[in-house]
Amino acid sequence: MSEILAVILPTLAIAIAINLFLRRLNLPTLIGYIVAGTIATVIFKLDPASSPMLNEIAEMGIVFLMFTIGLEFSIAHLIAMRKEVLLFGGVQVFATSTAFSIIAYYGFNLDLREAVVIGLALALSSTAIVLQFLNKNREIDKPYGRSCLGILLFQDLAVIPILLMISFFGDASQSASVLIMQTAGGAVVSFLALYIIGKYFVAHFLGLVSDTRSHETFVGSVLLIVASAAYLTHALGLSYSLGAFFAGLMIAETKYRYQVEADLIPFRDILLGLFFVTVGMQIEVSFLLDHLGDALGLTAALIIIKTFVVILLIRFSKPWHVAFKTGLSLAQGGGFSFAVFASASDAGIMSADTIQILIIVVAISMALTPLILNNLQQLTSFLEQKPKEFINQPVDIQDIEKNRLVVCGVERCIPFDLETNHFVVCGYGKLGQSVMAHLKDLNYPCVAIEQSREIVQHGIDRGDAVIFGNAAQQAILEHAHSQDAGAIIIAMEDVNSIRMVAEAVANVAKEPLIVVRVAGELERELFSGIPIKSFVDEHSEVARILVDHAVTCEMVQPYVPDICKKCDL
Repeated sequence: MSEILAVILPTLAIAIAINLFLRRLNLPTLIGYIVAGTIATVIFKLDPASSPMLNEIAEMGIVFLMFTIGLEFSIAHLIAMRKEVLLFGGVQVFATSTAFSIIAYYGFNLDLREAVVIGLALALSSTAIVLQFLNKNREIDKPYGRSCLGILLFQDLAVIPILLMISFFGDASQSASVLIMQTAGGAVVSFLALYIIGKYFVAHFLGLVSDTRSHETFVGSVLLIVASAAYLTHALGLSYSLGAFFAGLMIAETKYRYQVEADLIPFRDILLGLFFVTVGMQIEVSFLLDHLGDALGLTAALIIIKTFVVILLIRFSKPWHVAFKTGLSLAQGGGFSFAVFASASDAGIMSADTIQILIIVVAISMALTPLILNNLQQLTSFLEQKPKEFINQPVDIQDIEKNRLVVCGVERCIPFDLETNHFVVCGYGKLGQSVMAHLKDLNYPCVAIEQSREIVQHGIDRGDAVIFGNAAQQAILEHAHSQDAGAIIIAMEDVNSIRMVAEAVANVAKEPLIVVRVAGELERELFSGIPIKSFVDEHSEVARILVDHAVTCEMVQPYVPDICKKCDL
């Protein structure tokens, strides 16, 4: 442990210093982690190969990423995306790997096995970078986002047979048929086991845990599920990340998916940062300086070829702007490419110099990817012409109602397609239910956030769009598209909870329109510094309504007795 801390602590300090500088230039922190890993390797003469535990810890970043990817889907959703996963993903891996293998074999006179491994490794893209961008910018449900996600999922699943093939290349004594049967059998057994556990145990287990109202217990339970699923698939000869993905699919069928994702985001982001640090540690600075021109040329070739192949693939069924966005998004090398290089090195298939130049090329392409993704709209704007009158229009109420009725289920939260100009109601108690009822009567699109599973289920039974989660967490608010809402109504009783939610909303939205209930001037003062649009003082409002009713009743009774029904006079 002391050796690991001696590596992590100074590297973390370097990464923070670099990222503070990069954020001023509006550059992504991923570059800072990679550069920090390279600098730490030079300064402290670190050898990542001598710290296998560090690499294993970093691999958990990919595990948590694959788990959160699984949370974005249900099994039904995955089946619905079979075209993107199987067709787009399968053709992309085959076409791209074939192109790079031919170039390596004929252009660089490499051995056939080495050329095939290089082709397959370079066909992979960075799940960590691309999906993090798509999730952060809410692009994952857009046409190009779905195409990217389908291809990335196939690539991640293809890593297993690729590593299996490398083992077969390195040891001819092993039977390919036996290895294939063992891998397929392990995948089937792990999936069935996790499916049965998820369907008959996980939802009930998380329900019992959520009833304790202990956030620490809930987070610990989720970590237990993720780690257990990852260990199960690893014990069956598969990757940790595949088990995490299966576990995410199972929890995606429950109403707890958004809260689970919000709780795991800190673990995922920290471990992903560590993963990119280990990527930087694998770059030899002296080798990079000696071969900088070759590395930049090969990086440009990698980006251009992958972009071109994906564009040709997607263009057959999607518009040009979708094809270009998908191609540019997947133009880089992937994190699993490093795993392929390491496996090929252990099997004696590739030379050390070849592996080093490929690591540098993939690392540079990954470092450039955030710059490409952040300017994706500008790079493809000439292909996409949107009529101004259709931008930022209110959501179609009929579509929302139709979607709600189709997907409503007992054991899961109702998905919704609210993206702009809607109302978010934080709290679905008696007050929140009344607010939702009034909004629906006025035909306003609305969604509620509630942390009690019984109340959430009650809302689902009533046909309301209610998601399970803690409204004080920014990730939950983002799932409800609070940053684009027409207004956020906080319908809670506890003033401290109201303030925490208001602070979270203020951090999510640039110009939030927050409406809160307070009981007097003292409670109003608790919200100083928070951009509240409107306060509703319950005492003054109730007093006003009481007086209105009393005065109205007194005036109309002598003349029109039947009008004042509520007064029983």
